[in-house]
Amino acid sequence: MEQNNSSKKMIESCRDIVLPGSNGVMPIAGYFGPHRPFVTATGHSTPDYLEDKYYQMIEDAGFNLICYTEYIYEQNPQEYHDALALAEKHHIGMFVIDQRIKPGMTDCEISDCIADYSKYKSFAGLYIADEPSTNNFPQKLEGFDQQLGRRLMSWYAKNSKLVNSYDNMLGYVNLLPIYHWMEATTEDYENYIKEYCETFGAKILSYDHYPFCVYYEGGMPETAMQYYFLNFSIIYKYAKLYNLDIWTFIQAGGNWASTFKDVEIYEPNCAETLWLVNTSLAYGAKGIQYFPLIQVYDMSLRPDGTVDSDRSGIIGADCKPTRYWHFAKEANAQIKAVDEILMACESKGLIAVGEVAKYVEDLPEFFAEASYRELQSVDTEKEGTIIGCLDCQGKTVLYVVNHDREKDQNIKLQFDDMYTYHLLAAGCDEQQTGTVCEVSLGAGAAVLILID
Repeated sequence: MEQNNSSKKMIESCRDIVLPGSNGVMPIAGYFGPHRPFVTATGHSTPDYLEDKYYQMIEDAGFNLICYTEYIYEQNPQEYHDALALAEKHHIGMFVIDQRIKPGMTDCEISDCIADYSKYKSFAGLYIADEPSTNNFPQKLEGFDQQLGRRLMSWYAKNSKLVNSYDNMLGYVNLLPIYHWMEATTEDYENYIKEYCETFGAKILSYDHYPFCVYYEGGMPETAMQYYFLNFSIIYKYAKLYNLDIWTFIQAGGNWASTFKDVEIYEPNCAETLWLVNTSLAYGAKGIQYFPLIQVYDMSLRPDGTVDSDRSGIIGADCKPTRYWHFAKEANAQIKAVDEILMACESKGLIAVGEVAKYVEDLPEFFAEASYRELQSVDTEKEGTIIGCLDCQGKTVLYVVNHDREKDQNIKLQFDDMYTYHLLAAGCDEQQTGTVCEVSLGAGAAVLILID
């Protein structure tokens, strides 16, 4: 089942807009972008992040998109103009929140609104909503906008459908994940995702899921791993059904809200960050996003009230790059090494070999056998590998991920004949010929193999 999103209409005031991903470059986005000073929930006044040096930090880490910042256009037009100008200088796209645009407006009225900021090359589309819910999902809202209450999906559907009806416009919406503590069934979640796909005129299927999280002190137990893949499986299913690109979030830290201020957090390391990015790419994701881009001061607080500006965010509350800036820079270099091919690929399924297979054995997108086209078998060490099996204009692409987040692994791929194949990764661009491909991958790392 494919969805026809387009009605072949154009917004006249932004005919030159380049929609994220439409140029073959994978969107690498940050959520909660540079902003003017504001007072946080705990009464802290933030710095002024609308300065060139912060955009330079974001560009240097490999980001090319900001999906959310703390403004509404009609309330803060000058802040938006300043932010769009800085983003343009640093080759970064940006979504705009413009609540003037509503269903029932004519094409000319919408075009007149967007003309206020579409002159900037950085304008990438309109932000609609983040993590809307329904009356039935999730049953338990802990950790999700407890202060705000439910933001129903039905509030945003018409506006999203209107914006996405234009060929040269993207209405950005990010959806909730499913965790075991939500007291919701997979049927509840599937109905939630289906409602979005059928009523929002969607062009992308964006969601967040943070398995190394505050809810699980000390890392990722088996339940969290199972739900990570279960969530991806449901998103994968509906992306296929409705012909949508998957955009997923990577957690830069773990302490998201003052709700959990009394719980010490688990902080994902570099290998775990790489693993999150690489499993997403193996699943065929066409957009990678990080949360948060700018650390909110309240997220920097330890349970004892002291400040830790390195525990979350790409840029910390102390205005300096965090450890996650370095992790993201490494992961984004990997994305840039392979995105030209991956953006032209269609996912056909996945392979799991080793310990990781027990988490995905009942998921329909995983092949029963460790084979795909030319690939005959896979041999790995204990923790195993996830392999994305993709088609690139008739050629086989294998995205091989080391599931071990602690140490290197050797992975051996046996082909059914002699082939020339191309190996691509950050720092690797080589061609080999043989019936066997053997790779040694660092913890959480990956390599793309294109078979000629």
